[in-house]
Amino acid sequence: MSTIYGIFYRDGSPVGREEAEGMHRTFSWWEPDEARYLLRENLFLGQATLRITPESRYEHLPLERDGYLIAADARIDNREALAPLLDLPRRPLAEIGDSEFILAAYRKWGRECADRLLGDFAFVIWDPQKRELFCARDYIGVRPFYYYLDEKVFIFGSELKSLIRHPRVPTEIREASVANYAVNLHFTDTRHTFFRRVYKLEGGCTLTLSADKTESHRYWHPRNIRRKRSGDFEFYKERLRSLLEEAVKARLRTEAPVASHLSGGLDSSPITVLAAREMKRRDPAYRMPVYAWISAPTPEDDPFHNEWYYPRLVAEREGLDLHFTEIDFPEILRWLEESDIPSETGYALYYESKIRRDLKRRGVRVMISGWGGDEFISNHGYAVRCELFYRGKWGALIRKTRERLRHLAPESPGKTLLKILYHHLFVPSMPRAAYCHLPRIRCHDPDTTPFHPRFAALVEKESARRQHVFCRYYSCFLSDDMLRVWKNGHIQSRLNYWSQEAIPAGIEYHYPLLDRRLVELALEIPAEHYLGGGEDRFLYRRAIGDLLPPEILFGIHKEEKKRGEVAEKLLKRLISEIEGDRTVIGEVMGKYIRRPFTGEKEEERRRYLTILSSHLQRYI
Repeated sequence: MSTIYGIFYRDGSPVGREEAEGMHRTFSWWEPDEARYLLRENLFLGQATLRITPESRYEHLPLERDGYLIAADARIDNREALAPLLDLPRRPLAEIGDSEFILAAYRKWGRECADRLLGDFAFVIWDPQKRELFCARDYIGVRPFYYYLDEKVFIFGSELKSLIRHPRVPTEIREASVANYAVNLHFTDTRHTFFRRVYKLEGGCTLTLSADKTESHRYWHPRNIRRKRSGDFEFYKERLRSLLEEAVKARLRTEAPVASHLSGGLDSSPITVLAAREMKRRDPAYRMPVYAWISAPTPEDDPFHNEWYYPRLVAEREGLDLHFTEIDFPEILRWLEESDIPSETGYALYYESKIRRDLKRRGVRVMISGWGGDEFISNHGYAVRCELFYRGKWGALIRKTRERLRHLAPESPGKTLLKILYHHLFVPSMPRAAYCHLPRIRCHDPDTTPFHPRFAALVEKESARRQHVFCRYYSCFLSDDMLRVWKNGHIQSRLNYWSQEAIPAGIEYHYPLLDRRLVELALEIPAEHYLGGGEDRFLYRRAIGDLLPPEILFGIHKEEKKRGEVAEKLLKRLISEIEGDRTVIGEVMGKYIRRPFTGEKEEERRRYLTILSSHLQRYI
């Protein structure tokens, strides 16, 4: 990704050349293809550009046009639809960069332009007529945007650790954010950061600033998409497949090598197949590199375990260059030393750190990821049965329940039926306050006794409003379930963090399953289409049916225990070494924790808080 950055003195004070140069150096540390800036009295705009699209060769950003200034980290996917509507430069479209489309859209539609754009973007435009700075971010927040704001100055940038190095930006830790991380074991706040006065522009939002006013506006919200009560299955199947192909192809608009994640699951596998076939259409000799988050099997391992067998099936069928990923203690230690403040947790961090270095060595600039599918277009449909019940579609409910029983337990359906009734009807119908107290429901609320009282109060407050995003049986309507996932912020957390970590590798992560059109389709599809034939993800499975071998399409749910076991052992050793040097975590950790944790889940909480503290300690 490219990084954009700038300073706007709202009180009219000039931006000094030394201040501008300092910020420019701080944000362009990663050897971009080009780094430039514009300095205009009280406004400084800079950009360190990574060239991804063919058209980006003709862009030199920031751009000035008729007094308008723009810095943009963007890939616009609906260029052909926009072109006849906009006043673009008189050049072939192949020589017009995406920033020109954005600027022309702003000049035509003003603040509404962000809602007209498809793709991943974060941009800033200076409007010389209104004397305003307009900022916007794509609908879900694939491209990052951080800022500091007070009465006098607005300072922004794509990279958090570079932004907080500006001398005017305070680095006081926001304890409520640490509490959020402690409760959820990843950072789910979509607006705040770990620093008190540093914020994120949320996905689907714009921000307009002038000398005397600040206006924020949300242009996209999942509540604005109405789910259809009924609709033709074949229509939605064909629509899903068509949009999936468009989403993948749009993210391959590059002349650079492309790679993909490949776990062998229902999200990464079909987009990998579509991407590989498109790349081979362009170059029949191209073997797309694909990466699995697990080491190669040893002679003692079962080669038919899904973590090895499924990726190999896809790779052999499509002629892909499959790489299993080895991680060891030096690798995880290197991740700790080189990574930014981690807003998420889990084994993916350590595997992906090594993968990024290999991508850089190969000259890969686009990494395709299946992240976000489970939450929207390939949703498991756990809320569907409850929704059918409350909408009075009892015939469909009975039919789909019978199909599930035949699929799971044809010999002894009674016990399975009770489980379905309990988890899919009774549990989601209960009041939210009762949820964590129900039998067989585990919420893992934190034990607050190890924390200092003031911090414990913050943890309890955060725990009370927790979304329980990974609890399958929480919602009674599918739209509510998807809204809960979106509000929880774990998707946005990964998008932000991976964008940060991709900067030194010179790559961009592209997420076809988070294409706005696919997400809006997921919010529109009649709920009953998510289940069928005894299977979950029914419509999605049928739409991708010809892309995958039957072992994956109709196989057991993918298990990922082995990759996690390796990472867990290394993490425990890492924590032991960190805690051996109190200077690494002392001041931060000591503010929150007063006694040891007990229990397996609480020990996991301690480990991740230790890692977070070691990062935050660098900035205080």
